[in-house]
Amino acid sequence: MSAALMPLVRETVAVGPENGRQEVKAANNHGTFYDLQLADFALFPHREAFAKKLLAESPEKRIAAQIEPDGRQPLEKTPRTFQA
Repeated sequence: MSAALMPLVRETVAVGPENGRQEVKAANNHGTFYDLQLADFALFPHREAFAKKLLAESPEKRIAAQIEPDGRQPLEKTPRTFQA
C-alpha cells in the first residue's frame, strides 16, 4: 500500500467514510479499536513512526478517558445504533 492511500484508509477503515468519522471521535472502545486498525494499516507502507505515535497517544487519549479509577467503563453502557 502506498503512502498516498493512507488518507483513504484512514477514512474508510471503519466500514465507510461516515462511519470512519464517527469511530475516530468515539470516546468508547470503538475509538480505541479505530486507532489500532489505523496503526496496523500504517505499517503496510512502512510508516512505523506514525503507528508508534498513534499508539503512544492512545493510553492517555483513549484508555484513560474510558476507564474509571475503580475499573468501571461507563461509556460501554451507552446505547449505540448500528447501520447494516
